[in-house]
Parts: sequence; C-alpha cells; structure tokens
Amino acid sequence: MEVWGNTQIPKGSTVYLPVFHAGGLLTIGDCHAAMGDGEATASAVECAFDATFRVTLEEHFKVSRPVVTTATEVMTTGEGETMEAATKIAIQGMADLLVDTLGIDDTEAAMLIACAADVHTGLAGNPPYTMRVAVPKTVLGW
Repeated sequence: MEVWGNTQIPKGSTVYLPVFHAGGLLTIGDCHAAMGDGEATASAVECAFDATFRVTLEEHFKVSRPVVTTATEVMTTGEGETMEAATKIAIQGMADLLVDTLGIDDTEAAMLIACAADVHTGLAGNPPYTMRVAVPKTVLGW
C-alpha cells in the first residue's frame, strides 16, 4: 500500500501503515520539491531529501489501510484503476476507522462521513489513481 500523490502530509504528521507479516519492509522515497495537488500529469519536481523518521510498532492501534494524522485532521487513502474505485476504498477506510474508534455502526459512520468528510484527489495523472478522505480530528475526539 502506498500513500502517494498527497500534498497534505506536512512535517509532524503521523502515518499509520498496516503490518500484515512479521519482518515486513518499509520503503520511503519519491520526494518532491514542488507538486500540485493531485499530481495531475503524474510528475512533479523531483529532488533529493534528508528527513528523520521514527518507526514504531503500535500494538494498540491496528489499521487495515493507511491512516494519516496531521495537526488538524485524520485521513484515509485509497488506490485503484479508476478514481471511483480509489474513492470507494478511501471512504471505506474512513468508515472502518470511525466504526473501530467511535464504536458506531456502518450506517452512523456513513452519515458522519456525509456530514464531515472531504474527498481529495491524490494522484490523477495515471493509474493506479489515489484519493484521500479527511475529517477533522475533533470528529474522532483526538
């Protein structure tokens, strides 16, 4: 799974990734000096980068899809051969997160997403397309 084509992961964000196998590998790369939201032509200004990452195994917080938290919001992502498929996966990821975190049912999660979530393009230039769904952290009580 990838969290790419996303201009909304600023310094200080936390990215939660699912772990499906012991000894799984993590790859980080493809940094951009500049990129429009949506990476419309599947290209940006590539650059070298220096960054510090802290990687921990969070036993208490399990996710089945990538989850990103920033200072103000929580995002889920999806990827697919169409933007519609990617959107469906990102929305389902948010619904699963709301159900797991808030203890609500699928219908309540759908209503909450309809009222509070913003859907944004991740990568629009070519498949696999990516989409993201974001809600304010306050929706989750974070």
